[in-house]
Amino acid sequence: MCAADQGRLPHTATGSLRHHDTDSLYISVPFLVTIGHVTMAAAEKYKDKLVRTANAIVAEGRGLLAADESIGSIEKRFKKVNMENNDENRRSWRDVLFTAPGELEKYLGGIITFEETLMKHKASDGTPLVKVIKDRGIIPGIKTDKGTVELPGTDGETTTQGLDGLLQRSQDYYKQGARFAKWYFSFLAGQSLTKALHF
Repeated sequence: MCAADQGRLPHTATGSLRHHDTDSLYISVPFLVTIGHVTMAAAEKYKDKLVRTANAIVAEGRGLLAADESIGSIEKRFKKVNMENNDENRRSWRDVLFTAPGELEKYLGGIITFEETLMKHKASDGTPLVKVIKDRGIIPGIKTDKGTVELPGTDGETTTQGLDGLLQRSQDYYKQGARFAKWYFSFLAGQSLTKALHF
């Protein structure tokens, strides 16, 4: 149940835990939030639109397609099929996904995209991929974080990058057609690592 059902500004968050080694846990938490303007006054102005978006992407029988692999992450997938990780192959792969025959819109409420997909990639017929998504009745979303880096002085603990410039990027993503966003972070927790974690 999302907050939109209770009339509040919509947001959803999901998390997972798995063992990383014998004394620590690897915690990954992808956050999905609707995006527009960031001030509370602006949020009130766009409240109804945000609520509609939140309800639409979690409508009954529908889910999200995460097609937001970073350049580094998608390389791992391409290597398995001996495909070079270049801009054209990434564009072509997303083109295949978003133009696949069948009733995608019947099962997908939203598609999370990577920045290059949202901002510049086009289908083989020249149609921007973000328009392909929208024309199928699916809501485009965007991955807003910039990946993780190791924190100096820790035993492999990481922090997520991407807060710098997030406001401007979010506004640009919105103008391009994105109506919700994903922010992903992960961290290690164990006896030799972080003692307390606060959200």
